[in-house]
Amino acid sequence: MASQTKRPRRKIASRTNYEEDIADYVIETDESCSSESVIDVNDFDVKSETGSDCDESERADSHDLTTSSATLWESVNDLDADSVTLNSFTGTSGPVFNPVEDTEPVQYFDKFFAPLTESGQSLWKLIVIETNKYYQYYLSQNHTIKANSKVKLWKDIDVKTMRAFIGILLNMSLVRKHSFHSYWDTTHFPQATQVFRKTFKLETFKLILHFFHVSDRNKEPKRRSPAHDQIYKFRPMFDHLNATWSQQYKPPCTISIDESIVGFKGHHNLVKYIRIKKHHQWGPKEYNLCDAKTCYCFRTLYHTSGMPTSVHGQPYKVCETLMSGLFERNHHLVVDNYYTSVPLCEEMLKKGLYVTGIIQAKCKGLPQEMKHKLKQKEDIIACRKVGMLAINWMDRKQAQLLTTHASAKQVEVVRRRFGDTRTISQVVQEYNAGMGCIDMRDQMADAYAAEFRTVKCLKKVLFHLIDRTLTNAYICYKKNSNRTDKPMTHHQFIIDVVESLIGDYKEPHSQIGRPSFGTPASRITDRHFLESIPDKKRK
Repeated sequence: MASQTKRPRRKIASRTNYEEDIADYVIETDESCSSESVIDVNDFDVKSETGSDCDESERADSHDLTTSSATLWESVNDLDADSVTLNSFTGTSGPVFNPVEDTEPVQYFDKFFAPLTESGQSLWKLIVIETNKYYQYYLSQNHTIKANSKVKLWKDIDVKTMRAFIGILLNMSLVRKHSFHSYWDTTHFPQATQVFRKTFKLETFKLILHFFHVSDRNKEPKRRSPAHDQIYKFRPMFDHLNATWSQQYKPPCTISIDESIVGFKGHHNLVKYIRIKKHHQWGPKEYNLCDAKTCYCFRTLYHTSGMPTSVHGQPYKVCETLMSGLFERNHHLVVDNYYTSVPLCEEMLKKGLYVTGIIQAKCKGLPQEMKHKLKQKEDIIACRKVGMLAINWMDRKQAQLLTTHASAKQVEVVRRRFGDTRTISQVVQEYNAGMGCIDMRDQMADAYAAEFRTVKCLKKVLFHLIDRTLTNAYICYKKNSNRTDKPMTHHQFIIDVVESLIGDYKEPHSQIGRPSFGTPASRITDRHFLESIPDKKRK
């Protein structure tokens, strides 16, 4: 056997200084988007959270990668002398539907399901048509249905039946139980809820839930085709509600954009993961444009793999899409560090829109002062560029903010938690006021959400949109200018809506026993009363 010669190991040459500089630059660039700073609204302290609301694939495209000149920034030495000239807000705000005081709560909810035009179709009618149509599609795709299958019990539904079905679903958010069967269970008397059994049979409810659809499956584009749409299955409801949300409430001056997750852990191409979200971390990711005070949601946008982008990055395109039609009104947009960038502030200012948000210190276009380490609490460094102000502020941790709406002046605020006063920057104050409603918005929508376990991502998104619509209806009710009495609570508002949706609907039940023939005898149908016998004599 021939002896095998061992190949000598090649020596790795040491890196040159040029290669070390390149490696250090690459590492520094990758770390520039690895942390997120969030300002606490209650105590005005800055807390840093590792991770971000975007994954690694989105982060590479998050901001403009073109080099911007940092020599145009000038330091602001006198903070109190700094000022900014703002144009007044020219839009109108508040609910469009302001009925009389005794209007039923369900009328606020029905406004979002109404037709978009006079000759259009209501969302109720659309759901009924597509649900009945999907049953026929299901039969065409499943030729071998068993003889005892529950599918054969299906009967076409109408608008009244669909309203009662949605009312039952919303009622499940008020009466929490572990499964659908428990709502119809009457074995244990203390846990029995008769409204579910009196409205629907369990088999009928499951059939409507199974065939619930809002799109025509026969016209769905095939995958990998140019016309393929990842949200085609809920696109009609998505477009309708986006339009009615914007029609029924006009946005005020200060608005905000943030992400949220529709809870779903199944397999679907829309499922994303956001680690720092508290309520849900897995599920379809949506971008919401909301009122900074009332938490009213004007528009929403779902994250898909084929989302359009721009030369300034995907976050810039998200803001531009959600703000379409609201430019040149001098709105004030408040965002977090996923969206904030120098190109966003520059381009939005040209379109008549002010921006305020936390920004990462190593983003392109910022002055070098934003990278300086501050040691003492309440230390601040401010730099100005044409129309923009960048501050480096120290609280519990360091944070950088960029704005086109505020000055570098210091203001005194009262902390609600401790009752004392603190001096903070005006930029921080406006950021706290604009982003304070983000957590409350998710709490309002999720507190009474009709959530249940399902393997269909479509069902999760559709009923989430209905929950969001119900929350918007309650906000319109509270902001009604013609109402003078004390508003009802969110819980009571949902109860009234559920009662109106169900109404007097009861699914017809088949009677047990032999069917009757002809008209019954009068002795069975007439009413019988006791009569006194005259003279108290009996025969």
